[in-house]
Amino acid sequence: MKNTYLWASVHAPSEEQLESLNGDVVMLKDHNPELQEQLNNIEIDTVLARVAVNLIETAEELDAVLVQPGGSPAFQYKLGKIMNQVEVEKPIYYSYSKRVSEDIQQADGSVKKVSVFAHLGWVTV
Repeated sequence: MKNTYLWASVHAPSEEQLESLNGDVVMLKDHNPELQEQLNNIEIDTVLARVAVNLIETAEELDAVLVQPGGSPAFQYKLGKIMNQVEVEKPIYYSYSKRVSEDIQQADGSVKKVSVFAHLGWVTV
């Protein structure tokens, strides 16, 4: 049986990430654009707990594993705390990658640095 995954990052998943999930991926930006917008632009006066609960409930409604939730470090902390308090059964998946950088010499003598993030797998919390 394939899992359903709720992709909650501002960044689009790479082909490697999609392939490694091996299931149906629902994009939060398509399913609940208002919630995705809240994650992308969390304001200092936002009630972080409310946003976290909304995200958890959305994943549970879809019976989905939450993947790459966006938000500030303060939001990440609050999300983890609430997930422990309500004993969410499914983990959160975070992408584990390696930054591969290359310096490309330009015709004018300058150097352009290009970074690619090579997907290595998933860390679950």
